[in-house]
Amino acid sequence: MRRITKIGAALAGAGVVVGMTAVPASAASGTWTPYNWYTNVGATGTYTKDSRMVTVRGTVSDYRRDGYTACVRFLFTEPGTTGVYSTFRIVTSSGGNFDGSGKASIKMSSSRTGHLYVQECRLKAGKYSYGKGKRIY
Repeated sequence: MRRITKIGAALAGAGVVVGMTAVPASAASGTWTPYNWYTNVGATGTYTKDSRMVTVRGTVSDYRRDGYTACVRFLFTEPGTTGVYSTFRIVTSSGGNFDGSGKASIKMSSSRTGHLYVQECRLKAGKYSYGKGKRIY
């Protein structure tokens, strides 16, 4: 009986080790939410990061018609390089700015894995206004 228990524990231990080696040691994931700077703009989502790439997924929401298009802006940085900004906004099916209650999906990848920042923004008459930036990692 002891022999069977030892074999079972050894196999279970080997399974855990095999499962752990499938994921890179530097991989990380989490959620992101910017500071709630504008009452009619919302954004939330997740990110996955490893040593080579960071992928951001989520949604940006506009809660009512107020003359502004809701958007969210990300800043991807890497030590010794210039940061890269990426802005996502809600657009109409013809590509124009959307004003009203709506939601759009976000998906973006970058090789700049140093730090990730996010901030709410809104657009009116071709001019962006930005809320306070928030460091995610």
